[in-house]
Amino acid sequence: MIKVMRIRTWSKNGERHFLREYSSRFGRARDGVYGPSFRYEIDATLEDVYLIFPYFLEQKLTSGRPTTYRVSCVYSGMVVGIHVGIGGPNWQGGLQAIYNACTDKVKFCELYGITINHHQWPCDVVCTELTIDNGVEYPSKNMATFLDAKLGLDCINYTAIYSGESKGGVEGGFQVDKREVVQFMPGYVERMPEKGDVHSSQFARYTYREFVQLLIAQTLIRNNEVFKNNIHDQVMSEQGVASTSLAVWNFGMKHYMNNGRGKRFPESQLMFALLPSGQAATNSRGIKFKGLFYSCSFAHSKGWLTDSKRRTVKKLDVRYFDGDTNQIWYQFEDQIYTAQLNDHSEIYRNRSWFDALHRLKLYDKERVLQAEKEREARFKQQELTSDISQQAKERLKNSKPGKSKSPKKGISTLKYLEKKFQDHKTSSLLRTVLGKPDGSGSYDLTPPNNTNAYKQSQQNTLNKMYGENHG
Repeated sequence: MIKVMRIRTWSKNGERHFLREYSSRFGRARDGVYGPSFRYEIDATLEDVYLIFPYFLEQKLTSGRPTTYRVSCVYSGMVVGIHVGIGGPNWQGGLQAIYNACTDKVKFCELYGITINHHQWPCDVVCTELTIDNGVEYPSKNMATFLDAKLGLDCINYTAIYSGESKGGVEGGFQVDKREVVQFMPGYVERMPEKGDVHSSQFARYTYREFVQLLIAQTLIRNNEVFKNNIHDQVMSEQGVASTSLAVWNFGMKHYMNNGRGKRFPESQLMFALLPSGQAATNSRGIKFKGLFYSCSFAHSKGWLTDSKRRTVKKLDVRYFDGDTNQIWYQFEDQIYTAQLNDHSEIYRNRSWFDALHRLKLYDKERVLQAEKEREARFKQQELTSDISQQAKERLKNSKPGKSKSPKKGISTLKYLEKKFQDHKTSSLLRTVLGKPDGSGSYDLTPPNNTNAYKQSQQNTLNKMYGENHG
């Protein structure tokens, strides 16, 4: 009877469906794996939640749905690296997740305002084997380049198409995160929404940065606190090692993997092999990259950032982390330098590149709209200028133009008198406000005695210039 059912299932749904859903599961994913960090699995998923755009908060714009990349250790179940992007899975996001898996997590957590020590997340080792999907986001050409980087990676395993169960550890982690964290977030996407319901993006509340913070907290709990079945071997069981990913990782690294010796590489080498690249140029405001400006003491000492016309425009090959705009890295004469975001671009500080580039596009649209409004205002200004000019010509059409090459008489005297008059008004105002203390401790607010004399002197000067009967 069982054999007949299997034949019917095979014939109805095909071999691929049958092998995925009904094939035996006698082996374990860690079979053939010598210890922690020997084989990593990487996968990505589009999260069922919308994030809010950190600008125009009153309008509640959305940044879109984040894509979470996760790298897991097959042997211990440890989540050794994560990365969050915006948009569908892609090769650059996967490489940044691998970079995170191979570098210190203390700096990474500090970037998002979370303080940990190295023992809480001690994963900074390059794996020997990497298991990935056989999909378009991991093209073979890029994988060959990754292997040629000589970072200690010896083998890349491709899983069968539509066979998520081949990477059950990392795949299952996404479901755990969704069940424990994502489904409780505002902006969560319901699989079967009711007709007429408000779109989920209207309820978005968390920014990209806040989402990463929650993901880090969830990862630390899963690594350090959650009990996990079937991750012990006989030796671990006999010695009473705790059934957590962290305990198995520490024990296996010490006893099976020689504490990861020879599998740790300088961060600079990993950075230029794994992080996305771009071209930057220097000017008087700093190092300009994707519309943002950065400062670097070394670049300044080289004269690349001066305002001189003879300044050399330096083109730089930079590396950046798309989850943070605060710094970029460039290499010059085999030395790597860090450039920090300067005050010219302070509105993009502590933002992801996804949000920063989105804001730059909005500025471009706003610039076009304002240019149209400015042109309309300029046309009106020209019409007003023409009308005023015509009125002025009509008013002076019967007057005779002067032939003298020197200024009109009395101009310098009028300027002098105006200055004296303004000085007097200022002095009088100060006396009125501050007063002058008398013997009783009060303030004398009466005007000065020479005010009438000053006015008479001014009147006499005007009489000399224009006669007794002027204005």
